[in-house]
Amino acid sequence: MNGTKHLIMGLWARQPFRPLEKFIASLRRTAFTGDVCLCVEDVSAETVALLRAHGIIVERAGPSAQPRMTALSSRYFTYLEFLTRHGDDYANVMLTDPGGTVFQSDPFAAPLPADIVYTQERCRLGESAADHDAVVQAYGESVAHNMRDCMVSGAGATFGTTSGVLRYLVAMTHELSGRTTPITGAIDQGVHNYVVHMRPLCNAWLDQGASIVAAMRNVPDASVQISEQGVLIDGRRAPVLLQWDSNATTREHVRSAPQFRLDEAMQVAGPASGPATPVAREAAAATDAVVAYYHRERDAEWLPLFLGSLRCVSDSVDVHCVGDFDQSEQALLSQHRCIVHRAPVTDIVIAENVAHFYLSQVLDRLAAERDRVPGQVLVLDSMRAVFPRDPFLSKTIGLSLFCEGPMRIGESGFNLERLAHFTTSDERRLRCPIVSSALSRGPLPVAREFYRHLLAELVGRTELLSTHKVIQGAFNKLCHDGNLGFPVITHPNGAEAYFDFWPSGLAIDVRHGVRIGGTVPGIVLGAYTETELMMKLRIDLNLPTQ
Repeated sequence: MNGTKHLIMGLWARQPFRPLEKFIASLRRTAFTGDVCLCVEDVSAETVALLRAHGIIVERAGPSAQPRMTALSSRYFTYLEFLTRHGDDYANVMLTDPGGTVFQSDPFAAPLPADIVYTQERCRLGESAADHDAVVQAYGESVAHNMRDCMVSGAGATFGTTSGVLRYLVAMTHELSGRTTPITGAIDQGVHNYVVHMRPLCNAWLDQGASIVAAMRNVPDASVQISEQGVLIDGRRAPVLLQWDSNATTREHVRSAPQFRLDEAMQVAGPASGPATPVAREAAAATDAVVAYYHRERDAEWLPLFLGSLRCVSDSVDVHCVGDFDQSEQALLSQHRCIVHRAPVTDIVIAENVAHFYLSQVLDRLAAERDRVPGQVLVLDSMRAVFPRDPFLSKTIGLSLFCEGPMRIGESGFNLERLAHFTTSDERRLRCPIVSSALSRGPLPVAREFYRHLLAELVGRTELLSTHKVIQGAFNKLCHDGNLGFPVITHPNGAEAYFDFWPSGLAIDVRHGVRIGGTVPGIVLGAYTETELMMKLRIDLNLPTQ
């Protein structure tokens, strides 16, 4: 880990922006200059926009949130996934509960005393019914009894070097994984204390003197004093106050003092985006881009869902919309900061064929731009889709193509017929999975090279365009022949893109967000906006439901 910045991470689920005011305002009035990342779950688009306006990196909890777990438990998987991708950018990390945390000074001003620093509360596990029960739920009565004289450690704030926090998160996720019963309640607090006391990690320390964090839950009123310096605990000023609202004196001070209120000056000039990765630093303006073709007759009711969900999960991606747009549609595109590429209206029967000619032209234009050439592009021939998470989160090498389901080409008369326009259907091809022509993803040069091969299949054969979705035959020929000169990754249905057109046989879990086959795809494509899955996604992303 060679980063120099510090990172504060937390979870914000099913609440509006306002309760975060004291967390953000108090932090912005310290000398802290690092990044703040909040993993969000079931929050509104307005909340996401306000977080970004105040310089907060917003990460959707869905990609790593685990089924059968509360958000408080599954947050450790999300933290681990984020730091796996971005840990090289940071020196030290604080994991905290933003709703119960306020700051009195920069928590990283002094060097950390250990690789992992846990927060100690003024209570033993055997003296706290809630903490005892959390350990019982996680490990049983005998383990809880064995730990009864250990001091409680609050899971609401943990500090460490990036490597130390990664070791802590690996331990937490290991303890939470593989459980056969639903993980509910405050089990994460029980697991945290088990890791602290029963699975001691190398160079980890339970901070007995509140040198960084003062956990207020069991602090007696006599120990609390309000002074010009702020809140003093036994005469000492801790940089961080955890559970500030559990102590009456502290609660009154935080609710009334002006340093815990936001003002307009705390909003940043532009929306916060994710940390710069080493790859991003090498390519100065290599943002990612979505390039999508719009046909009003087919896509009109999808347009606000497509754009709203995409902006909800990724505020930094460029969005290029190709098609014919009326005045109200242009206003919506402008609202979501989209770049418009005009294309004439075409017959809906051949729209999915003609779309690829216009999409190819836009890719060529993007490559010619000097100031903002995309890194990777996601290319779609329609806007009938919703984004549960950032579709560029799991970039692969070469070109990514996506299977519509487990059906093979030889089992589909529709696809056999289209493939026959471009090649013979030998036994090997018949056993290949069906690749969809609806979308592809990859580095811009790879995407352009693929389109050169694709359009070459149609040279001198424009009559084929009158066959509905004939382009899919060309996709499957090119994908499975292996002669493209670059790697092709074929993703199974649901892994990165899920096709909500017909029954897939994949288990769909909607209890904690949406998981399909045990994972969260980057994009869900559908034929209708009112299916049960689409309605659930719209609710989760706070998109219009009518």
